Amino acid sequence: MTNTNYILTADIGACSLKMAEFLQDKGKLILVNFAYAEYSIGEEETKIEELQKTLAEVIEKNKFKAKKLYLSVSGQSVFTRFVKLPMAMQSKQQKIEQLVKYEAKQNIPFPIEEVTWDYQTIHSSEDRSDEISVMFAVIKTELITGLVSIFEKNGFETVLVGTSPTSSYNCMCASKINEVAPSALINIGSRCTNIIFIDKGKFFARTIPLGGYSITQQISKEMGISFAEAEELKKKEGYISLGTNYEEEGSEKAKEASKIIRNVMARIHGEIVRSINVYKSQQPENSISKIYLAGGSSIMKYTDYFLAEKLGFQTEYLNAFKLVSISKNVDRKKLADIAHMFPELLGLAVNSITSCPIEISLLPILIKKQHIVREKTPYFLAIAGIIIMCLIIIYWGLHTQKNLLNDLIINSTGQIKKIQSDVDIVKALNSDLDTQKATYNNLANMLNGRNSWFVILDSVQKSLPDNSWVTLLEPTGKPTITAPAQTSEPANANVRSIFGKQKSKQNVTATTLVSDSIEWIKIKVNTLVIFKSLKTTEAEDFKEKLLKHPCFTNNVDEIVIVDYKTPIRDSDNISSFEIITKIKTPISNK
Repeated sequence: MTNTNYILTADIGACSLKMAEFLQDKGKLILVNFAYAEYSIGEEETKIEELQKTLAEVIEKNKFKAKKLYLSVSGQSVFTRFVKLPMAMQSKQQKIEQLVKYEAKQNIPFPIEEVTWDYQTIHSSEDRSDEISVMFAVIKTELITGLVSIFEKNGFETVLVGTSPTSSYNCMCASKINEVAPSALINIGSRCTNIIFIDKGKFFARTIPLGGYSITQQISKEMGISFAEAEELKKKEGYISLGTNYEEEGSEKAKEASKIIRNVMARIHGEIVRSINVYKSQQPENSISKIYLAGGSSIMKYTDYFLAEKLGFQTEYLNAFKLVSISKNVDRKKLADIAHMFPELLGLAVNSITSCPIEISLLPILIKKQHIVREKTPYFLAIAGIIIMCLIIIYWGLHTQKNLLNDLIINSTGQIKKIQSDVDIVKALNSDLDTQKATYNNLANMLNGRNSWFVILDSVQKSLPDNSWVTLLEPTGKPTITAPAQTSEPANANVRSIFGKQKSKQNVTATTLVSDSIEWIKIKVNTLVIFKSLKTTEAEDFKEKLLKHPCFTNNVDEIVIVDYKTPIRDSDNISSFEIITKIKTPISNK
């Protein structure tokens, strides 16, 4: 069998690492290897370091063949939430995702950008028609990336990252427990206890922050012994006291510890009862008929009897190994000692060969991108190989072409020299031709300019008001209009003429003509004033007529009346004015 036929499942607990290797054979699973290792319980920051050391030791000892990894993380590290949505939104996937994201933002104690999360709708044929249940799971991206990276660095490719509750639920569904009657799985771990309810497609889970660690801690505190001694006492002699009606057993320390264990288990029982009541409030028509046990701390002596007595339900340990075959090379005695810890591993294994009711995956985006790059690496290498071959072919072709070109250069050197002399002659002729063209263009521009002046003069003559004559017409620069200076005016500044009171004069200046072409001209006109009652002046009349001629600008702002002088005395009848106007086609000044 190739390595692609093997898959590896792993469950990261609070203080233990569980791994199982399966062979996929025609849609069936065969357990070929397994491992269980504990590591010290510390803070979340040191957990990754401890896990890394433990994983290295496990891999060195077991030599797993599988490369595909299905991973499960403890329910304590994952924030799980169930919400109800209107059934009308069932077909609007985007709105469901937006609402679930909103719910996540409202309930998790850190920014949504710092977490990895996934969700899934949960419903069955018996659900109410007006609403749908949605479950989402959230985990800190930094934590899950660190955990997954440990396995990735050891050569595994993570396909899916589930949670302990969802993996256990898939295991129970694969065992068809959900088709029998409503039941619950109580998974008692080290740091927490997960209670999972199952009933015909419905799913509800709750994590209780009490477990085997709490029991050891309480024994250490009340008996005044170290944590390590308390853990050893719990594992070797620990049991749950069944009360005064039952005879105590073991040493005095064991008897004292049993009472402490019973007190902690009573607290766990109280949380379990609370979880059952919450489930019943949501599913009042369903009644739990059976309790299954699993988890590392569930095998403490009399745990099943204690919970059966307190809860009033039939209680037994979950046996999920009917889902898989066991290879003859597996140590069955050693497997039996930790079989109660396998629901998560078997649920992940089932998920590798078929679809499961809950398929939430908390695989970080960074790891997904790394997988994509890894999958495309062979294509990149193939492309690189093709590019190298192409470069070799190009080099060979260029080398061959170089030799041919050298031969051609040697044979054609004489012809090149002869052609070069002809080229020099042609360049000299072209230079002479360019000189003649420049002379011709200058003459043509001069002729065109002369004709332009004829047209301008003719247009000015046609635009002149009656009884007016031009006294000056000359090129000028662009006019500049400024506000009049605030100076005292002469005594006759406000003398009224036949046109009314004189307007305040604007200061109009023209720049010196320095360009190679003429764009503006100044026209000075004298007028014989005959009719003094006219409403428009000769300057304004002249300006309006100039605007109509095609050789002048049609922009009223580009024809400026520079100076308009009216007769001061009634005996005078000669007025004069100057106009600066722009011509449409500039005339060469050369």
